[in-house]
Amino acid sequence: MTQFSRCKVVLVADRVFVVGDKDTVEGFRLAGVIDCFQATQENIEGIVQEILLKESAGILVITHEAFTMLSQKLRNQASASAKPVLAVIPGKREAGVEASELSELIKKAIGVDIK
Repeated sequence: MTQFSRCKVVLVADRVFVVGDKDTVEGFRLAGVIDCFQATQENIEGIVQEILLKESAGILVITHEAFTMLSQKLRNQASASAKPVLAVIPGKREAGVEASELSELIKKAIGVDIK
C-alpha cells in the first residue's frame, strides 16, 4: 500500500512596482497597480533600493526622469537585475510621447490595455 502525503502548493505572484511622477503613478493606480511610489530627489534612492530587495518584485516600471535621479551605481544595479525586470518608460515631461504610445508601454510593462 502506497501512502501519499498531502502537499500544499503556494503560488506567489510577482508584483509590479511603479516609480515616477504623480501623473504616471496615478495612471498606473487606475490600471490596478497597487505598489506605486511618487519619486522625489529625496526619496528615490531608498524606494528603488527597497524594491530591488523584495523577493516579490517581478517588474519595476520607472519613468525616465525618475531613473535619471538615481545614482549611477543604483542605475547599474537596477539595469543588471534579472528580477525585478526593469522597464524605463517616458514620464509626463518627456516630449513626443503620444497617449497611444504610453498606453502601449503600459500594456507591455504590466499586461493591461488602457484605452
